[in-house]
Amino acid sequence: MRDHQSTSSMGSLAPSSFSKDWKTRLNSSSSYVLQVVTPDQSRKIYQALKEKGLPVALVEYEGEQHGFRKAENIKYTLEQQMVFFARVVGGFQVADDISPLKIDNFDTSSDA
Repeated sequence: MRDHQSTSSMGSLAPSSFSKDWKTRLNSSSSYVLQVVTPDQSRKIYQALKEKGLPVALVEYEGEQHGFRKAENIKYTLEQQMVFFARVVGGFQVADDISPLKIDNFDTSSDA
């Protein structure tokens, strides 16, 4: 864990600055208008984990904010998170007929 008292700038507290310490998979959803973790930070986290070879997926939603508002985005996010965890963590198929998004460092070109 980092000592937040000794950091010299808020940039060092950005979520992407911790990505080098992550050792597990991540499914991240982001909006273009996000004020908590910016889209740029989401992309940096995604890229860092992808470069580490960890299973990762990123979905960006235009017009959404922190805490999704549009029903279709909420539904899609929940379905994709369920499928992501079933495939990567649980190793099982979900019962629902859901087309999974591509998981980088997990799917081969013929799997997704």
